[in-house]
Amino acid sequence: MKKLLIEYQHYIPETIINEFEKSGIGNEFAVEYVKKEKPRYSNFTGEEIRDIVIFVQQHETELIVKGLLIKATYDLLKAGIKGLWSELKKINDKKAEPSRSNRCMSIHLQDKERTIEIKLDGDFDDKVADTMLDKAIEFIQSNEVEKSFTNPDFIPNGRPQPTINLIYNKEKGTWEPENFGQYRRRMKDIERKAERNFAN
Repeated sequence: MKKLLIEYQHYIPETIINEFEKSGIGNEFAVEYVKKEKPRYSNFTGEEIRDIVIFVQQHETELIVKGLLIKATYDLLKAGIKGLWSELKKINDKKAEPSRSNRCMSIHLQDKERTIEIKLDGDFDDKVADTMLDKAIEFIQSNEVEKSFTNPDFIPNGRPQPTINLIYNKEKGTWEPENFGQYRRRMKDIERKAERNFAN
């Protein structure tokens, strides 16, 4: 049976996870659920936190990338993802995460050598979400993935294996790799300015 791992933060209501189970996903996937404990100390905010992460294992990733996952199974998986995303957007637990205004989940597609992360955030209706997920799969099945992995700007530091993060460009209506090179250059500029100010 195909495998999924669902990792979710301690403040995610169990009712959301239960609804995902009721979707029938268990008929096609052996799903393991891992609830993360509340950390004693937390220095992470905003973009660094994913409320829910869906890990698609190596075999299933290869089926998706090669376009070999049968449509009924793909539709079931997509419906489950949309359901989680829809319920996640309704959460407004300021006590749990006072510094955050937007909920975020991601899908990790992993094989032996690399990872593709699809980041889902923002508020989209069901039809738009459906199209977005289809376009994300189209992207990872295209040659753009290979090009992205050869561009060092798209590879974040500190990951155990090469990774690209796909983010949705609302204006263009397309998925594109997150540009970590821009962030790194921006930080270098800030460091250089700080050094000049200190020297003066």
